[in-house]
Amino acid sequence: MKKCLVVPLVGLAISFALPTYAQQKDLADPQTTQKILALIEALNLAENNNDAAAIAAFFTRDGVFVTLEGPIIGRQAIQKWFTDLYQWWHPKNSIHKVDGNVVHSIGTAGNELWATGEWSETGQGKTGEPIPIKGYWFFIFVHEADDWKVRVTGGNVTLDSVILIKKSFALQPAATPSPTASPGTLPTYAQQRDVTDPQTTQKIIASFKPYVEARNNNDAAAVAAGYTRDAVFLTPFGPIIGREAIQKWYADLYQYVNGPITDRHFMFKVDGNAYHFIGTAGNELWVTGEWSEGQPVPVKGYYADILVREGDGWKVRVDAWNFTPDSVILINKSLAPQPAATPSPTAKP
Repeated sequence: MKKCLVVPLVGLAISFALPTYAQQKDLADPQTTQKILALIEALNLAENNNDAAAIAAFFTRDGVFVTLEGPIIGRQAIQKWFTDLYQWWHPKNSIHKVDGNVVHSIGTAGNELWATGEWSETGQGKTGEPIPIKGYWFFIFVHEADDWKVRVTGGNVTLDSVILIKKSFALQPAATPSPTASPGTLPTYAQQRDVTDPQTTQKIIASFKPYVEARNNNDAAAVAAGYTRDAVFLTPFGPIIGREAIQKWYADLYQYVNGPITDRHFMFKVDGNAYHFIGTAGNELWVTGEWSEGQPVPVKGYYADILVREGDGWKVRVDAWNFTPDSVILINKSLAPQPAATPSPTAKP
């Protein structure tokens, strides 16, 4: 099995260490943090039991689950997705770790939180062999009565994990979304909930035009300028934390891919062309969608982001993205091995 992209880009991951200026910012209080950690332990139990209904119960009624094959929207559709998944994949030893055991408040009301972390589990291959896989996750939690629910989750699976699964389940079709909600389409009861007004939407679009141009120009500094100073960039290779580290990550990436991928054609689509307010102050948003880039190696995936207002514009506070399984296979076949890029000195692993 080739390790064309997996090995070279492992060095690009700078994980878990917040820069000094961000270590204490927006942290939830200890009592709330313990509630979220307990919720995640209960989620681990539900996954180890392969209990689709119990997993879906952790989501809000209109929760959004961004998978490698697109978003699954609504609690009923999420339950159906996990039910389909457990027909052929039976994971055990499911563990979700919260980065630094830290949960972050969004806004000032204390009713919305976000967290990132790493997950791992072991399933069985087609012939019964153990398949250990892992990846990285991002959650937005909202307060409902005396409890917390998942409003949005995104994340990814490491590239080597995708390859292991594909190798064992070569002909296995992907789990199908429930007919109650097609990917990218909100259920009727959620279509107008918390959606930004047209003026705000246009400001967001204008704020990210330079980011798209920077991606197409392989301009690492201009790409990083689209993030907050303490942003978290959750890649399939681990979290990159802080604008300076994000710039270094992209600079290393462009040194590696400038040969095979010179014509980037970077594009991103917003699910339903809708950005969603978090809380009532109007200074934080969440958004999900699809991205694509690359010629002659076209790749794509899905993302879930938190945006925050800075001055008259908007910046990315949290950016979680993934590759589709087909993109992983294509990259693995197309790119020749290269030396690992060195991690940025701005943040320790």
